[in-house]
Amino acid sequence: MSDSQQLVFSWDDMTGVSNNIAEQGIYDWYHKTSQGSVLKHKWSTEFVRSEVQLFEFKNKSIVGLIGKLDPLKSMTVKICDGDWFRFNYAPKIDVSIRGEGLETVRVRDGTWQVFNFPPDQITYEDHAAGAYAEYITICCKPEILRDLTASDSQPLAEELDRVFKSDLKEFVHKSMVITSNIERLVHDLMSLKETGKSRYYRMESLVLDLLLESVAVLSPSDKSSHANQIADADREKIEQIKTVIIADLASPPSIEALVRKYGLNRKKLFYLFKELEGVSVSQFILREKMKLARDLILANRQSLQAIAHQLGYSYQNNFSAAFKDFYGYSPRSLRKELMPLKSKAATQL
Repeated sequence: MSDSQQLVFSWDDMTGVSNNIAEQGIYDWYHKTSQGSVLKHKWSTEFVRSEVQLFEFKNKSIVGLIGKLDPLKSMTVKICDGDWFRFNYAPKIDVSIRGEGLETVRVRDGTWQVFNFPPDQITYEDHAAGAYAEYITICCKPEILRDLTASDSQPLAEELDRVFKSDLKEFVHKSMVITSNIERLVHDLMSLKETGKSRYYRMESLVLDLLLESVAVLSPSDKSSHANQIADADREKIEQIKTVIIADLASPPSIEALVRKYGLNRKKLFYLFKELEGVSVSQFILREKMKLARDLILANRQSLQAIAHQLGYSYQNNFSAAFKDFYGYSPRSLRKELMPLKSKAATQL
């Protein structure tokens, strides 16, 4: 028996990737819409223990995965890259990416990478035995990347033309240090607690936010254009959007719905929120959910399960995990702190 294993898949055939993985493991959950799908697999073999979430968004023009990989023996992943820009984010990883005629790229902890490979390029990722990895890969079609980053800023447009030429046929690689904003978005993607439809739309929003934040890092010349002055009409739109979101935190409108309703392209919506609120739309939604959750717990009128359902969490455990991740303590511990205060107040009546 060989002491190594090779997995093979293509970004152009995520269904094939899913079927290949499913033969070795089990579905944990699955959700599909007319625009895409998300699913989660877990599997364990003599070679590897793994948990992977696969996603397809915007009619399969954005695909990728969120992975946790624990190789028990050395293994190689063979990838047919196709016509994609590939973004890799590596909270914890040590892997070499190689291909015929290409320089070998070593991806380490705390970095993110963007790749453009020649058409039909085959690449290989070599994982050493015992080298546990957590990573996110997002692959984006050139035309979608340009659509997402549509801007009136000529410097940004020129920078994108330089970095992301749609007709580029040669290998391009850029390695960047993970910034605090990218680290926060990667963390949020790696620790999603929502289920079903809510999980699909939150994952899609975070993936798109991460792409936009990455392009902003690659194109620093654009940062000053929004900071100079924001029109009163745009400020009013953001206030209206915030009101709509807060009115229904259990099922907030999707980014696509907000873009259509308020006449903002996705990039402008993203940067207006960053300038005025300091966070992306998806991070604003999470922040407001957690603020309301804390207020409801302190009011002590509802069970934790009722609060979870009110905020759109199907399971109390998922809500509790999200709350603890945000505040650093659990909802139950916060409620327990109230009990002595309530007892003391009662004895003073």
